[in-house]
Parts: sequence; C-alpha cells; structure tokens
Amino acid sequence: MTITLRPAGAPDAEAVAQVLIESRNALLPFAPMAHPAAEVRTWIATVLIPAGGVHLAICEGQTVG
Repeated sequence: MTITLRPAGAPDAEAVAQVLIESRNALLPFAPMAHPAAEVRTWIATVLIPAGGVHLAICEGQTVG
C-alpha cells in the first residue's frame, strides 16, 4: 500500500469535507458538530482550500486523509 501526498485544489473540496466529517463523527460521536455538514462543506470549498496549506493523502486513488 502506497500513500501519496499532494496539495488540495478546488476539485478536492468534497473529498476533504467527507474525510473531516466522517473522521470527526467516528472519533467524537459524543460531541455534535458546531455547524451543519452543508456549512462545513461550503467553508472548506470557499475558505479552507483557497487559503492554501491543505494536503491530501491518497491511497489507491481514494482520499484517505
């Protein structure tokens, strides 16, 4: 299994959001998210990724981190 890292771009917003939401729900099921998933997705696409510094971990063509 090989994991590659690369900078995230605008087309990756949904994958980044999915990893964030799923991992948070799995690891912190007792703490509800402060914002609905739709708002988190919008923030990732319009603020987080455009600001830079977001990288993806890709394994076998899937975003895993």
